[in-house]
Amino acid sequence: MGCIMMRKKYLMGILFAVCVLSGCAQSVVAEEQRLGEEVISEETISKETLIAESRVEETMDYNDTQTKEENKVYTDCSYEALKEFSYRLFQENMEEENPVLSPVSAYVALSMVGIGAQNGTKEEFTSVLGDYADITAICDNIMTTLPTSSENTTVTLANSVWVDDAFTVYDDWLADTTSTMRSEVFNINLSDPDVVGKMNDWVKRNTNGLIEDIVDGPFDDSASLALFNTLYFKAKWENSFAPESVYEDTFYTEEKNEQNTQMMHKESELQYIANDFAEGVILPYISMEEKDGNFAFVALKPIEEDTAIRDVCDELTETVIEEMLQNKQIMRINLKLPKFEMSFDKELNESLENMGLKSAFNAAGADFGGIGKSSFDSQGNNLYIDLVRQKAKIIVDEEGTEAAAATGIMMRFAAARPQEAKDVWFDRPFVYLIMDMDKEIPLFIGIFDRPIGL
Repeated sequence: MGCIMMRKKYLMGILFAVCVLSGCAQSVVAEEQRLGEEVISEETISKETLIAESRVEETMDYNDTQTKEENKVYTDCSYEALKEFSYRLFQENMEEENPVLSPVSAYVALSMVGIGAQNGTKEEFTSVLGDYADITAICDNIMTTLPTSSENTTVTLANSVWVDDAFTVYDDWLADTTSTMRSEVFNINLSDPDVVGKMNDWVKRNTNGLIEDIVDGPFDDSASLALFNTLYFKAKWENSFAPESVYEDTFYTEEKNEQNTQMMHKESELQYIANDFAEGVILPYISMEEKDGNFAFVALKPIEEDTAIRDVCDELTETVIEEMLQNKQIMRINLKLPKFEMSFDKELNESLENMGLKSAFNAAGADFGGIGKSSFDSQGNNLYIDLVRQKAKIIVDEEGTEAAAATGIMMRFAAARPQEAKDVWFDRPFVYLIMDMDKEIPLFIGIFDRPIGL
């Protein structure tokens, strides 16, 4: 991925998804979860750089102070806009080998920009993300109910907004980003060469060190705004794979090539799902208590061996997944699943334009007048998105899953048990999802095309 540079008249959007499921709505990751990584200290970003500090501080511990009774108001939130966005985004970005994305990270990051869109640009964001009511309700709910911290499961979310000294954000937009999105807000000279390191430190800290950098190069003096979201996930299998069940086995690519890889094996009663074109399993993560959440790894493969995995993915929608989950069966399964680690780095501009965000990337046509005003306004400059980038990483082994995503946006001017176990072998390309089973939303979606080693 090349350097991220800011140009005059540009609103730069940078989207990063890092599959370690990193991020924290409270903007704090427990010291024991930081793996000894350095944090952004007051010497790195002084207290004076924090905008609306009192408002941000009030929201940082929001999830810790919410009671279960208060959280009940979120159970009726509709996630339809997020679900539709999730499968559309993945289908637009699955042509490369071994793709993995975090739709949730992408949605939250784009929402921070979308709530400041106006006129035609606002209509485009509405068609892709939902209207203002959808966006704020979904993001508020996600930031409130998704974070999880227990002995078995860690899910954290974090947002940050970096505002250049020459750019003034409007109070209404700032209130939404700090209250609804729980964002930390920093006022800083974005053209300072040291800023890149500070941003990367923030991302590294909030992804537990899984994502070490997301910004490649310095910004010029036209940089106005940078926004980031991180999502971090780590959970243990409800029923782990025995160490002796992990051994080398054969994986068959769509080109009919054979590759040896570490495969996890298990024969057990598992949740089996199927329809007329795909079958798979649901592997739950530990949920011994309410604070563990209700998460699962869902793997799907074509029923017919000659069916391409991307043909299966083309058919995936929120309705298809919902029906498969609702019709799950408990069956004795002879399971094979690769042990793997995948990373993915992708610019999403083209895919988002295909989904309907066209004027947002147009220097002359974008309208983000609800976000703020730059000192360059008098020169006829216009704010628009220059780049949206997602970076993701996921690790699946015999003990569980770790995944992370970081999203950043830069703004510039400008049934009955069978007698024998059913074989469900993921020894050919398959699609996988890390699902919040209560909300039925995919935190991550990926395709395993071929082994690349651990």
